[in-house]
Amino acid sequence: QFIDIGLFLRGMAVASLAFILVFAVVWMQGERTVEELESRLASMTVLIERGAVPAQAEHPHEDEVAQPGQTHEPAQHTGESAGKTHPEIPVQELAAGPAKTPLIAAPIADLTEKLGTLVLPVVSKKSGMTPFHAYKRPFTGTDRPMIALIVDDYGLSESASESVIQNLPSTVSLMLSPYSKGADSWQKKAREAGHELWINLPFEQSGNPADDPGPRALLSNASIMQNEENMNWNLGATTGFSGVSSYTDDVFDVASATLQPLMRDAFRRGLGYIELNTSASDFLQTTAFNENAPYVKVDLHINDDNQDGSPFKKLEFIAQEKGYAVGVLKPRSSTLLGVSKWIETLEKKGIELVPVSYIAGRGVKQKAPPPQPQADAGHADESHESPPHGTSVEHEPHH
Repeated sequence: QFIDIGLFLRGMAVASLAFILVFAVVWMQGERTVEELESRLASMTVLIERGAVPAQAEHPHEDEVAQPGQTHEPAQHTGESAGKTHPEIPVQELAAGPAKTPLIAAPIADLTEKLGTLVLPVVSKKSGMTPFHAYKRPFTGTDRPMIALIVDDYGLSESASESVIQNLPSTVSLMLSPYSKGADSWQKKAREAGHELWINLPFEQSGNPADDPGPRALLSNASIMQNEENMNWNLGATTGFSGVSSYTDDVFDVASATLQPLMRDAFRRGLGYIELNTSASDFLQTTAFNENAPYVKVDLHINDDNQDGSPFKKLEFIAQEKGYAVGVLKPRSSTLLGVSKWIETLEKKGIELVPVSYIAGRGVKQKAPPPQPQADAGHADESHESPPHGTSVEHEPHH
């Protein structure tokens, strides 16, 4: 059979025409069809903000640390694990505190020595006066149970640090991170507001590297020279501090032969010591005792104020039981607000808020400091302090 060519061509023409018509209709209706479909879908506008990615996220502090021979420019490192943050506190959240009497400006002549570009604390060669005794907050004593409060991480957050020095009583002691930017400025602000200052030494802990102590930490596996350089770097963060603090655990005990000489040197420089680990061994306490150095161990870490105020009740109980208690708190907004209100209740409870140096220095024989402005009526410093409640004048290991 033969195909009729004419009929075939006419069929193709009809099919082509139909295809063209369908295409034209779809093309003309397409935009409206899409709009109708989109109108039937639920929609939401989302604003995506992208934070800046920090440079060198893996080791953010390495390039910022002052090397030996350089001016002390602290690295930006909190000494805590990544992801742990402390909300910054607007200064206006707390009511304005009472007027404060400043402490004598630092540094005091004859209490420093130069080591390269660093300025380190030393005992006065002329008078024998120690930095601890010269820079501590004056306090004569009390026969009431005592509580000492220390604010950790001072200098790391500008707004939180400003809130602390403007709104907490001058009797509260401050613990400066050596990684703080502008440590000298924070030291001056603290002393101008009447607060005594301590330097928090970054020590390796058993959780390291999860709890990264930073690039200037004292390490169990570091060389003696490296640890000495890091110790000097930390002590050279600023001047005007009464002593040092650290959290030591079994890492220190295992490496005591390496790390103990560093602390012995700090004690011989006339510095006091605060042990932040409530369950630390007595190793450093014995070392401090042998060097006639001020020492105290913290009793409680205040994480937040809690609705029932349990950390404060624990501190009150400890103070009533043994005559004193020492608490440490982070400058978080909830904690500071709770502490500020709680401090106001201590007077009627018969409890005295005291500088931590007073508890640490019980019975330690010291030279008289230079004249200082009177800090509080009835609490001016004296050449020989009265022993606190429940203690003798003889130096004994402190718990």
